[in-house]
Amino acid sequence: MKQAAVGVAVLGAGSIAEYHLGGLAACGYAAVRVLGARTRERAAPLAERFGVRDIVTDWRAVLERKDVDAVIVCTPDDTHEEIAIAAADAGKAILLQKPMAGSVEAGQRIFDAATRAGVDLQVSFMHRWFPEVAQARTWLEQGAIGTLRSVRIRNATPGPDWGDWFFAKSQVANGVVDQLGVHGIDLALQLVGDVACVSARGAILKPARMLRDGRVVAVENNDTANAIYDFANGAIGTHEMSQIEVGGCDRFRMELYGDEGAIWLPAALTNLASQTRPPEAVVGVDTGSTDASLSQLRAAFGSDRVVAADSKLGFGDAVRAGVAHVGQ
Repeated sequence: MKQAAVGVAVLGAGSIAEYHLGGLAACGYAAVRVLGARTRERAAPLAERFGVRDIVTDWRAVLERKDVDAVIVCTPDDTHEEIAIAAADAGKAILLQKPMAGSVEAGQRIFDAATRAGVDLQVSFMHRWFPEVAQARTWLEQGAIGTLRSVRIRNATPGPDWGDWFFAKSQVANGVVDQLGVHGIDLALQLVGDVACVSARGAILKPARMLRDGRVVAVENNDTANAIYDFANGAIGTHEMSQIEVGGCDRFRMELYGDEGAIWLPAALTNLASQTRPPEAVVGVDTGSTDASLSQLRAAFGSDRVVAADSKLGFGDAVRAGVAHVGQ
């Protein structure tokens, strides 16, 4: 029996909305009924590209529609609480772009509203679902690197240059922590466990930013932050966050070190790499590795210690092929 399409409303017409619209189009069982934006002109190109028939400029109108089962909130951070609570009260399932809100208290109010209404509430922490993260989780659960002792996390990009609201403290209360660091925090909680104690420092190191349209805006929230996490299980983590790095690190970098080995994800040359004792038990796996990157890996670890995935395999299959090599 064919699964009925879920009726979805996407609120927002920026780059994040485009990201979600692409995912909805690919999944095959969602029907985007309506796109919400501040102006029709802003939403029209995305609506045409993804075949969305209706555009609204008042998000409240979406919540009255019977053909909308779920709402994806891709609006500026300071609007999340009002929209999410109203969506919950209207009985809509909610996918909320991170961060949930600008404060713990606001996030709790959103959670409480969804609980009262009995609706599904999820936050868009997509990194936890990446295949390489799932494999790292499995390795940790299996004790592949022994007792986990330390973790290093990096979330860094050049920063957004397409909107002034990113740099306003009234709209993004915690700056780079809200925009990037939350992804690293989520991965730390997913892979390592609860954090017992945090010490951190933030700063505005670049007080003015030029946007792509030529405007120069003052930066009111932290563009750089560094944190040290004491985990409940005894591990210690460091977390570097920046939205002023020219190169950055794409989505994230994470290094996990145990008594018996280490896991890097994404690794410099592959999406995932692991090293365990004895030294010969090394694997680097990636469905898209270039000949040059494989050569570098093999030069570093030895040609018989690197497993290259067949490009026809999915990443999960590729990782499993590599895991079979570890420890042999």
